[in-house]
Amino acid sequence: QVGIHNYSIFAFGTRVFAYMELEGDDPLAAFQALAQTDIKKKWDAEVTTWVLPEAVEGSGIQFMELEPIFYCP
Repeated sequence: QVGIHNYSIFAFGTRVFAYMELEGDDPLAAFQALAQTDIKKKWDAEVTTWVLPEAVEGSGIQFMELEPIFYCP
């Protein structure tokens, strides 16, 4: 509903990597809309107890955008 699809989460050790495809060019707006949904609130209640909610501690940033360096369809 907010334009996020093909969302996958991978874990290795204490780190978590998420991959998602986003319609449009405003990820912040999509994440803000997502935060208002019941399913995201349920997810946060269950998951943030074992996954840190910030990409960089103390930053307030939950997701960091990575620079794509290769794509092969």
